[in-house]
Amino acid sequence: MNTRPLVPLPIPANTTVADLYPQLEQALRGEASLLPLPVKDLQRAALLHDVMRADKPIDATIAFILSTSGSTGLPKGAQLSAAALAASASATEKVLGGPGQWLLALPPDHVAGLQVLLRSLAAGYEPVLMDVTQPFTPGALVDAIHRMTGPRRYCSLVPTQVRRLIQALEPEDTTGVTGSTGVTGGYSPATLIETVGSLDGILVGGAPLSPALRKKCADVGWTIITTYGSSETAGGMVYDGTPLPGTSVKIQPLGTGDEGRVLLGGPTLATGYRNAEDLFGSSAHAEPSGERNGNSNPFVDGWFVTDDIGTIRNGKLEILGRYDQAINTGGLKVLPEVVESAARRAGYADCAVLGIPSAEWGESVCLVIEEPRENTPYFLDREETRHIREQLDLPSYALPTSIAVVKQIPLRGPGKTDRHALRELLSATEHG
Repeated sequence: MNTRPLVPLPIPANTTVADLYPQLEQALRGEASLLPLPVKDLQRAALLHDVMRADKPIDATIAFILSTSGSTGLPKGAQLSAAALAASASATEKVLGGPGQWLLALPPDHVAGLQVLLRSLAAGYEPVLMDVTQPFTPGALVDAIHRMTGPRRYCSLVPTQVRRLIQALEPEDTTGVTGSTGVTGGYSPATLIETVGSLDGILVGGAPLSPALRKKCADVGWTIITTYGSSETAGGMVYDGTPLPGTSVKIQPLGTGDEGRVLLGGPTLATGYRNAEDLFGSSAHAEPSGERNGNSNPFVDGWFVTDDIGTIRNGKLEILGRYDQAINTGGLKVLPEVVESAARRAGYADCAVLGIPSAEWGESVCLVIEEPRENTPYFLDREETRHIREQLDLPSYALPTSIAVVKQIPLRGPGKTDRHALRELLSATEHG
């Protein structure tokens, strides 16, 4: 095996990331192996430098080591080859209609943001950059789109950013962000609709996009494509429920129904983890049945065994939730994502669900609602909780037994709820 040095690459989240384009292009050509490190988080950067063994040589086929955004345990370093990144870029272009210029609106040290840079550079266009150290606003996005010059123009967002765009079109300010001049940059709703609509594709991933929000985007003519993937798959490899050309999805049943663990395969997969032996030992692998736990290697026989539960309906993959986040309440399993979807349908757009300890049931379902105007977290009283429960189209065992309100739901990575941090926040909050 040919080896070469693994080069640590501190990646800023502001527009100075453009200074790194020569190194990124070198890795895309298969001429360098890079370990992206977040400039904004020196503690995590030091951890990654140590865990990913930045001082030791690496297989020369590896272009990038991308760490996962998991909230607990040792970070995992997905080894992405130049060939995997090329396969991802080519397949993405086929689905979107051709190569184009990309706009960066996500942190570039995570796979979604980094892929924005890499796809644009691979297509021969310099990316247009937003300063993602600053809060996302529709006005800032419009400014960035106005700077795009490519014949085809693309952007990647998370659902929270899409929600902010739609809120900016609403006439009544009920959230503290809707329609204010500071948020829209002084642009009219018509200009916002037209400018965002000029993008040939808006990839949305990192978390589920509600059907209601997607419909609002379609109603104003925005081209939204939902994506599913991870660092281990070079970013999104399932677009609108359909695998990218050359990739595959299968469901490994966990019971008697159509639901099961999602397995992903194809040329965009990482070649395992840089620190696999530290994570799993030398021989621990997922079982062929798809059963696995935190001590088993998810790369098995050309497949990546995810922790997601899904099903295939009408030929399209639907993600139902996370196997490792299911809430066990009285022996019944509740997927947080199912409860979150019901809450969003009832009008609670910014929400999260987690299990909290219960002396009676083992765990109970807790719904957390984001309210920017509330500085102190609190739990709703019994009557307020009953009122919201009545609005949720859920079986009785899945209804939340407690509902909390927080100023901001903590996130990890782009758009993913940090349930561990949220649980810590609520543990110091007195029940109503």
